[in-house]
Amino acid sequence: MKKKAITAKDFKVMDGRFGKGVAVARALDTGEPMPHAVRITASSPEQFFTTMTPKRMALFRLTRKCAQSIAELAVASRRDRSAVARDVSQLEGLGLVRVVDQPNPGHGRKKVVEPVARHIEVVTEF
Repeated sequence: MKKKAITAKDFKVMDGRFGKGVAVARALDTGEPMPHAVRITASSPEQFFTTMTPKRMALFRLTRKCAQSIAELAVASRRDRSAVARDVSQLEGLGLVRVVDQPNPGHGRKKVVEPVARHIEVVTEF
């Protein structure tokens, strides 16, 4: 059996995977949002839309633009702050956002919502 020489082309497939791993590690080290998608599995489209309501999708889009406090999200979405806080909690449970407690100079502390996922992949199982 003849041995095949390993060339640089053999490692090109790994370049993309290695690059993604480095990006994830860098995000974990710096506290930046993860550069990947979150997969949400639902047993039916109805179950997905019960979880990801249009208002929650709107909040997710707002956080993808820039990290904002819950109060700022409430103003931007023209919704009650407590309703936004409940929806942010649901989004956090799905792994789409994270809530970071930060100092708010002169006003104590504030909860800032940051995106974790850049994309959502929806998989339904029938």
